[in-house]
Amino acid sequence: MRVIITGRHMSVSAAIKDYAREKVDRLDRYHRGIDTVRLTLDVEHGDNIAEAVVTATRATFVVRVQGGDMYAAIDTLMDKTQKQLRRHKEKIADRVTGKKVSKKQGTARLRGEKLDESQDPR
Repeated sequence: MRVIITGRHMSVSAAIKDYAREKVDRLDRYHRGIDTVRLTLDVEHGDNIAEAVVTATRATFVVRVQGGDMYAAIDTLMDKTQKQLRRHKEKIADRVTGKKVSKKQGTARLRGEKLDESQDPR
């Protein structure tokens, strides 16, 4: 997996690069076919913005987060990216196994909640 970290309107310190690279390396757990991760860090009107473009086999994921602290923005960015990758992986698995999942069930599964039999729409 290739990781490209760039700064827009700022210079990226070695500490931030190391921190971001450590977080990005964890994405392999969620999708094995990740080719490239482009991480762009930006400062705009005093707000720290982190943006990731994850290029994987047959899919591209784009996530953008705006926050007060760059480290917090990177954390939130990686959480959202992991959520997208997990959702994509579950969607592919459901398609392969032939399961049909309602929107309510998918949301509950994503949050880690269990639906009662009475709440099951089918």
